[in-house]
Amino acid sequence: MVAICFYTPNSYEELKKIADDKQVLCDSYSEWLVEFSKAVSGLKEQGLEAVPVTINMAELKNWCEINKLKNTSSSRPRYVAELSKSQSGPHFHS
Repeated sequence: MVAICFYTPNSYEELKKIADDKQVLCDSYSEWLVEFSKAVSGLKEQGLEAVPVTINMAELKNWCEINKLKNTSSSRPRYVAELSKSQSGPHFHS
């Protein structure tokens, strides 16, 4: 299983405002959703299950500040990986 960033339409709009790499983001949520679907399909082709993790922008921003990282396409997957690890522990309730 691979945790992968997932955004709602509202959180994607927020991401476009706070990301340090705005220039690499898709212009619209619908464009991003197409890219997300391609990424999930690519992982599936590699035999991996993609687990979408909905991103809370305030928590992401806080995590970046605590870890002294910019909010970029390389730090967001790290955030999701950490988040999924902490949720898969003994206190995780699905």
